[in-house]
Amino acid sequence: MLIIRAEQLAAFQQAAATALENQLLTHIQMVTPVLSATLGELQLRFAVQQAMTNAAQYELTERSAIRLFVELRFLFGSAFESDPQYSWVMPILRDAEMPQMVRAQQLYEKIIEYQTQVLGDGGVNAQVALRHFMLFMQQPFLLSMRDFGPGMLHILADIFPLKAAYLGEEALQGVVRAGYAQAKARGFPTLRSYGVFVGLMFVCGMGCIADPLYPWISHALNSAETPDVIAERFNKQTLLWLEKMLAAAPEGIAAVGITPIKINTD
Repeated sequence: MLIIRAEQLAAFQQAAATALENQLLTHIQMVTPVLSATLGELQLRFAVQQAMTNAAQYELTERSAIRLFVELRFLFGSAFESDPQYSWVMPILRDAEMPQMVRAQQLYEKIIEYQTQVLGDGGVNAQVALRHFMLFMQQPFLLSMRDFGPGMLHILADIFPLKAAYLGEEALQGVVRAGYAQAKARGFPTLRSYGVFVGLMFVCGMGCIADPLYPWISHALNSAETPDVIAERFNKQTLLWLEKMLAAAPEGIAAVGITPIKINTD
């Protein structure tokens, strides 16, 4: 009678997890060539490992469900589960009464809906939104403290009108409040920097500040320098990132994370 010891079973499980990790890494490298080249394999692998770990917290153990979760990270940002822009995600993930593949299928259907209504064929609308965001950054910032909130709602709608319409005003207000709070907490001296924070959260996800997919953000912000110096560097780095993404189109669309999502059975 064959007896498998606990340490042997653990070794088998670790080997299977490593094999899946390698497969997912290769997959992400293929669909996000610009991001992969920018981050390097170590940082990209860390992002995949982090996504796999978080998938387990929602009892996603099937390969195709884990793959979908990883793709969601690269589509919506590494904090997509708690991002109010995608409030439909968490109720599905946390529904303990549904089998994991039913939950994965529901997520997939919602993503297809989002891609159809917001991102467009090949993510063309997201690419246009990045260009609009860059134009916003290149223009004078005319909002005052009194009209910052309503004004930023209009600006977000100008940057990505389909996404703004899909999310609705309440979710957009959440983005504006979060970006404003982050800029204020850092003592940024100008409302322009507040607006850049809001715009970046809108296009990269609410968790972009600590997102391993965008390490340049935390690098730009985490410094002992004065707030005005940090704010200026943050604005410049955001503009440089946008220029790089747009110069690399269509790869830049994949670099932001907009990739085809499928439930796989392999």
